[in-house]
Amino acid sequence: RFKLLFCNGGPLLPAQYMRYDYVQVQTPEQLRDGLEAGYPEPNLFLIPPGLNCKPFTRKLDGEAVQSQRRIWNLPTDRSLILSVGAVNMSHKRMDWLVQEFSRLDPSQFFLWIVGQMDTETEEVKQLAATLLQPNSYKFDTVPYAQMPQVYTIADYFVLCSLTEGLPRVYLEAMSAGLPIIVNQSSLTEWVLESDNLGLVNMQQSGTLSDKILYFESNPTARNQQAQSNQLTAKARFDWSSLCDQYLEMYDQILHRK
Repeated sequence: RFKLLFCNGGPLLPAQYMRYDYVQVQTPEQLRDGLEAGYPEPNLFLIPPGLNCKPFTRKLDGEAVQSQRRIWNLPTDRSLILSVGAVNMSHKRMDWLVQEFSRLDPSQFFLWIVGQMDTETEEVKQLAATLLQPNSYKFDTVPYAQMPQVYTIADYFVLCSLTEGLPRVYLEAMSAGLPIIVNQSSLTEWVLESDNLGLVNMQQSGTLSDKILYFESNPTARNQQAQSNQLTAKARFDWSSLCDQYLEMYDQILHRK
């Protein structure tokens, strides 16, 4: 009889994966949920998803950043705030991002939203057209192969969703050495470390815009946090760091009767 290993990347609720022989969960929260639901502990493996960090770590000098921004039709005279995710309101809360960005000086900051369009996208775009100056923001959908270039020319990464599984965009932005501003939760404290300066309450109006202004006026703190993010991504989520854990999981499964 074959053995089925299910990777809970969705993630699904425990009731939906009880029929599988083994389950790989990707966060401590998923592990806790599985154990509380009664899934056998020996058959649960906590291993996060791996990322090849190297393509995202390429650094450009100032002139090269400006050149790339021109290619993407982005301004070169402002700090670039990047958000990557489905352009919706119900999950990624891009409407909240637009509202928070409206508090910032458009001569100092530019908002770039990159992601898949869906049924809620038009409403997000309408909100942006209402609240923001026309030359202060841009929406794009970008092939994944070009995403390393996208992160390379940004100054900040922001995601306003309140709950996530373990989004790859966190790891990509960390690998790119960006300061990351996301909702504080048990997940983000685990991924980014609990003392990360970019953890904020995304349900409290003004906290996101205030944090961006804090980083902008404190370049030393911003750069130190960005460097720490990159080191954390490499040490904990790069395939070179996770490979042995995956091999050990497969070995245990293969040799169990």
